[in-house]
Amino acid sequence: MISTYFDRTLKYYGIQAKALSQMTGVSENHISEFRRGKLKTGMTTTKLWDLIVAMDELAPGSRKYFCMLMSGVNEFCPKQLSVGEQLEYLLDVADDEDLNRLFIKMGRIWTHRRNNVKCNSYTAGSNDVDSEVLLKMFDNSLSAEKRCK
Repeated sequence: MISTYFDRTLKYYGIQAKALSQMTGVSENHISEFRRGKLKTGMTTTKLWDLIVAMDELAPGSRKYFCMLMSGVNEFCPKQLSVGEQLEYLLDVADDEDLNRLFIKMGRIWTHRRNNVKCNSYTAGSNDVDSEVLLKMFDNSLSAEKRCK
């Protein structure tokens, strides 16, 4: 489980094993095997901590993300947060498939709001700034998807 969350964090932040290896002295092969859960000799807590500290130096916020995954916080969104904060939180823990679904949903909401239609209990046309932000995010996601093909 730890190796799965470690791997997910590295992928999410785009951290390379080579950079971690250079910063910690832990071999790339050792890191790779740990990420895949195939490490036969185990990972000491000292080595793991060194990797986590280096990970956060390379990508600030990655340690917090990893700890959130480890604590199970990714399974729900804390209710004491505002709607905007909940959205930001969920974006931080979403995987690529979740983000794809989100962008499609945002595009539909934006289209409905642009046409002054009620959509999922939100009144359309009440805030043009929100529509513009949704449009930019949706356009950016489409552009990124085209670049990846």
